[in-house]
Amino acid sequence: MVELPTALVILVTGGATSACLARWGRGRGFDAPPGPGHAPADPPVPALGGLSIGIAATAGIAFHADFEVAARPLLVGAWVFLIPGILDDRLDLPLLTRLALEVGAAVLIAVFWGAAFDAPFLARALLVPWILMI
Repeated sequence: MVELPTALVILVTGGATSACLARWGRGRGFDAPPGPGHAPADPPVPALGGLSIGIAATAGIAFHADFEVAARPLLVGAWVFLIPGILDDRLDLPLLTRLALEVGAAVLIAVFWGAAFDAPFLARALLVPWILMI
């Protein structure tokens, strides 16, 4: 269970990094045109939300008193998984390219996190589609 102080660290870190990254990303190619149903003159939508979540999760895990060694491969894998999102925010990747990068990241997470728990091959294989769906 996440303790209240850890949850507060995640909340404050996530809010602060979200605001800072949204402001920093404007005009640097990390914002997207408004989605369907919005006028083209509406302000662009800030990106880099995944990076903000990654920073907040890392701060929460680092702050939490029960940080386990087994959580490290998952955290590293999650950061690897952020790479396709950041690239897509900047370059607007084609769907198949982004999917290929996400599958590669999910495989890395399944291999290394599964190794930390000595999980059987089938469990690691089922982890890949689960990560992609989430």
